[in-house]
Amino acid sequence: MPEVAQTLYYTSAGLLVRTNKTGDSDGGAPFHFQLVGADGKAQPLDLTLGEVVPSTDPTQPYLAYSEADGDAVRVIVVDVTTGEQVARMAVTGLTDWGGWIAPPVALDGDTVYVSDFSHALAVDWRTGEVVPAEHVSPGPPTVVRGRTIAPSDAAAQVVEVDSGDVLFESRGWLRLSPDGRYAIAGEGASGVPVQDLDDGTSVDVGKASVTYGWTTDDQLVGIVDDQLAVCSPESGRCTTSPLPDGVSSDAFVRLPGFTYES
Repeated sequence: MPEVAQTLYYTSAGLLVRTNKTGDSDGGAPFHFQLVGADGKAQPLDLTLGEVVPSTDPTQPYLAYSEADGDAVRVIVVDVTTGEQVARMAVTGLTDWGGWIAPPVALDGDTVYVSDFSHALAVDWRTGEVVPAEHVSPGPPTVVRGRTIAPSDAAAQVVEVDSGDVLFESRGWLRLSPDGRYAIAGEGASGVPVQDLDDGTSVDVGKASVTYGWTTDDQLVGIVDDQLAVCSPESGRCTTSPLPDGVSSDAFVRLPGFTYES
């Protein structure tokens, strides 16, 4: 029986597709991977993972994840074009990461952020240096181009990892674009609020009731009124096109740039 796409990850080598038998995240292991190149051809990756939260950086051909044996945790980086491990580093001090079999990670440049529910660590996967990531919140880390999502009394903030400076605060959830410039905020009255973190401007995009993912060039993409909509985070304007054959508007579609984890 063919496997179902469960999550789509951007890499510099193409779209990395995580698959399993049901498409579910919780209880969905084992997970497998295929790399889809610019020619549309899929190349299986010789890698099987259990209930872990892996991560990619869209500018690099790597997948990062962690594995645990008791309290011993290792952070691993794999080249998605070859399946070879390019880094494997032991970290200490992580003990409680909930229902996952190993701590969740976030890959950003030369750093893999790995976290339990008490604190986060920054691992330089090229040198092996491990330091506390004091501005990255405990729990599943989100780090994109040196920016992270952190909880606050109001709800959520975009924070600079190095300095701790708050760039934006929202009363609802936040999700960063692939290059970290934009943040999708909680639902607005007339559309989905998108904040430009570089210049401080904001625009409502599309429909408030629609869930949007990201393209590699920071355009939002979602299904609106039986059409595929691609929207600009600068102007808020959307262009639409028919859905691909066999795709229903009421189907549960996996959006790129969106992580399906509990």
